[in-house]
Amino acid sequence: SPQDFRMRFMVVTVLLSAFQVVTPKVSPKLVHQKVLWRSGAEGEVYLYRTPLLTYTPRGSLIAINGARKYTKADMGPKFIAVRRSTDKGETWSPTAFVVDDGEGRAGLNVGSVIVDNVTDTMFVMFVYCEDCAQRSLLLINSTDDGQTW
Repeated sequence: SPQDFRMRFMVVTVLLSAFQVVTPKVSPKLVHQKVLWRSGAEGEVYLYRTPLLTYTPRGSLIAINGARKYTKADMGPKFIAVRRSTDKGETWSPTAFVVDDGEGRAGLNVGSVIVDNVTDTMFVMFVYCEDCAQRSLLLINSTDDGQTW
């Protein structure tokens, strides 16, 4: 009946109003934006993927990225690319390719970055495998604020 329909409609309306979307009270503001890598625009790099950003114990910023040489696929040779900023991201060093896995078909995959504030050491963890039954977990480190690895 029309009255039953109105009653169901009112119940549905009441239920839907109970699930209103709450707007967050935080409104982040973009202060500074900088493109650090552009795929296909730097030498042998076809695609940059898996970016990481961290601080150094001395206050610099370090950006790390997996750089795929010839394809966007997970398989294939790669570099680990690093850039460094000493002025809170206003300017950045040129890209340094700190690990090059050669021309193998499996290659490396960037994992994470770890900062040890006690020893002023930064570690980049990555996985490497080239036709192996088990992958190898490897670390590179910097003890000079990310200048060398």
